[in-house]
Amino acid sequence: MKDYLLFLIIIYLLLASSEIYSQWMSTSLTEITPALAPKYDTAGTDLYAGTFRGIYKSSDSGVNWDTLWAVQTDTLVYCLATANDWIFAGTKNGGLIRSSNNGQNWSLSSNGLPSFNIRGVEIVANNLGDTTLFAATFGGGIFKSTDFASNWLPANNGISNLYLLSFITLGNGTSDPQIFVASNGDGIYKSTDLGNSWFTSNNGLNHLDVRVFASNITSGVTNLFAGTHNGGMYLSTNGGDSWTQINNGVISNWIWALTSTPGDSSAPIVFAGSDLGGCYRTTNNGLLWEDYGPVDPNTNNYVFAINGDYILAGTQDGVLRRLIDETSDIINLNNNLPGVFTLNQNYPNPFNPSTTISFSIPNEEFVTLKVFNSLGEEVAELVNETKSAGNYSVSFNANNLSSGIYFYKITAGNFVEVKKMILIR
Repeated sequence: MKDYLLFLIIIYLLLASSEIYSQWMSTSLTEITPALAPKYDTAGTDLYAGTFRGIYKSSDSGVNWDTLWAVQTDTLVYCLATANDWIFAGTKNGGLIRSSNNGQNWSLSSNGLPSFNIRGVEIVANNLGDTTLFAATFGGGIFKSTDFASNWLPANNGISNLYLLSFITLGNGTSDPQIFVASNGDGIYKSTDLGNSWFTSNNGLNHLDVRVFASNITSGVTNLFAGTHNGGMYLSTNGGDSWTQINNGVISNWIWALTSTPGDSSAPIVFAGSDLGGCYRTTNNGLLWEDYGPVDPNTNNYVFAINGDYILAGTQDGVLRRLIDETSDIINLNNNLPGVFTLNQNYPNPFNPSTTISFSIPNEEFVTLKVFNSLGEEVAELVNETKSAGNYSVSFNANNLSSGIYFYKITAGNFVEVKKMILIR
């Protein structure tokens, strides 16, 4: 009898785990994938991926992949950058390769550039149309090229730690581009003169093993995110002059991947990937992170990319993808099923424009979760389906609603509860 009960418990946990994992769908690319790069300057959905076997292209938001460049021996492609018809790829021990015709032909472009571990490639332009290419190496520092990678020169003035990982540029294409590079143990370096000099940008940054960046613009404010190892995530709203740790809702502090939906949006979505396949998202620039379900619990997330309506993850097992707007009802698989019905207070409260509502049900029930205004009119339906026993959270975006008092009501079997929340514009 005990063996039978144990078998039922194992089956239940497997089914619950499968329900969450299925929200991330596998693609035809199943190789280890540390690099993903959307083609931002085309109207289509072109996406490039770098693996340990070569470079691939997808024209259907990552469902199918075609080989663009295949290596003769295993050469891990660490990073990719695209601009117009150009594609640049940094590799481990294979230098930098480039294509000037969208991947039809490739050439080695490492004159003056060491061949070891090129971890980041960044294309920076000013308002005059001058283009500078930067390469971050793990052990040799930064190199720059002003002739589309034909020739390279070191650019390490002000940099004391030569073990560098990734770039991000704020104000690209303007008269004042600001370039940031992550280091393995020395925090963040910043340049405001196209790499002629660098200085540290670590005020408030208490964890100096920085791995990745992301940025967005919200109501005219540029938000810069940094993911660290063992320190979680940090946010700067003043161009890196100061940083604030933003780990509310995050379980793992080992961040490998970051990306954000682009453009000036009142509610951009930022995604963060952690070890063991963890994924978090925030709709309020890190005030609260919600669990977005493991991408693949058996592997790490190396890179995220936004392409069309999808977020894609490069992992040890290849590329997976998921709809960005998919409802994020996530069971917390901690094997501790709730004993009572619970509707929690939304967080944050007051909020603008997004908040998270969490609830628990001790057994399978048909659940509805609805939002009403102060007149009793329904303004949103967040949940309307049968749920298994577990702990859930759902994001509510009130971007189209006016300031005021709102009520959210849960009905699960005979359990009914209402709570109040406040939207402040």
